[in-house]
Amino acid sequence: MKKKILFAIMFLYSCFLFGQVSDSVPTSISFIREMSEKLSMLAEKNNKTRVDSINFFEKFPSTFSLYNAIYGDIDAPLYDYRQYCPHLELLFSYHNIDSMALINKLVGLSLDAHWDADGIGDLSRGMRKYVKSHTCGVVNVLKNKSEIESFSFWHFIFDGPHPSNSKEDFNLIYTKVLAQNAFQANLLRKAYDQLIKDDER
Repeated sequence: MKKKILFAIMFLYSCFLFGQVSDSVPTSISFIREMSEKLSMLAEKNNKTRVDSINFFEKFPSTFSLYNAIYGDIDAPLYDYRQYCPHLELLFSYHNIDSMALINKLVGLSLDAHWDADGIGDLSRGMRKYVKSHTCGVVNVLKNKSEIESFSFWHFIFDGPHPSNSKEDFNLIYTKVLAQNAFQANLLRKAYDQLIKDDER
């Protein structure tokens, strides 16, 4: 019971911290339902105008706890892949409007994130795929983030039941990151090595 109360407090605080709630904080269930409905509505009308894309992006969760509540948990409103897949495609397509804003949101989503199946796993893989093709932009943003934020980002994109299966991706990304910033490359290696060690236990 204490853990549930603590989780609820952390969830509401993180929502407030990242501007996801108003001054009068609603109950988490009604807030999640309302936000899910808004995201679905915005996704349906998306790709029509630049404003539609911006509205969807701004409404999309900026924290892992909120993303998990909407897309990741089996009881989440948008848990079904037919719902979350199009939303993730829209999220990553925001690169064409503002790549820096997208990367900052991805970093926020990775903070304290952990792997799970379905919507969580697809977010992690999507972020890893994005890093492979936009390494320079990602490193430029991470250089201005804290060490904890950077480590959490690298950790999440390689998290999974068998991180060793992503060795080829790791080698490719590590080489690209090292060419940009040795400090970030070192954090990436530490995060990946930790995942491998944890998996071997």
